Amino acid sequence: MVIFLVNMLIILKVLFIPWILLQFVTKVQCLLSYGHGVLPFNYLGLSIFVGAPKCRFLQSLVDKVKLKLTSWKGKSLSMMGRIQLLNTVITGFLACSFNIYKWTVSIIKQVEQWNRNFIWTGDIMKKGIATINWAKICSPLENGGLKIINLHHENNVYHLKLTWKFSYSNKSLSLLLKARVIKSKYQFRMVYKSSSIWPRTK
Repeated sequence: MVIFLVNMLIILKVLFIPWILLQFVTKVQCLLSYGHGVLPFNYLGLSIFVGAPKCRFLQSLVDKVKLKLTSWKGKSLSMMGRIQLLNTVITGFLACSFNIYKWTVSIIKQVEQWNRNFIWTGDIMKKGIATINWAKICSPLENGGLKIINLHHENNVYHLKLTWKFSYSNKSLSLLLKARVIKSKYQFRMVYKSSSIWPRTK
């Protein structure tokens, strides 16, 4: 008898719940006059997707950075002019995505490689002779560096900021994320819906 009831519940879940959800989605579409979208998609230049950030979801933004770097006449600019462009335009390009997603190491390394090439040669595809260590160049001016923004550190800073907001804020986004992944004060849920934000805060 128990096995029969379990089988019936499974059948009801498979057959009826998707149908009810489809009805609900159809009503919302009619009410708001919106179409039914499919993930992933771009919103205001930012990729919206489900799950942990992967290279394919961030590639469109990386391609825009590459296009921006190649459009500048780097060879006609001074080194400080190139650095200023990187610290303002490129970092600003990435700020919104950095504020939400934990970027993969491989993509950050690729963008930083373009940045290094752009600084030394003015051409992102042409390697120059680096006379100073990259970590030294990214240090403040008073420490002998050029104050270039390190993208890996920048992404980690946004990550820590988001973690702090998640831990102490009472805004709706923080409360929603807590409800999805935290079971009690010191215990996380073992199973929860896939999230593109949670992987960087846990």
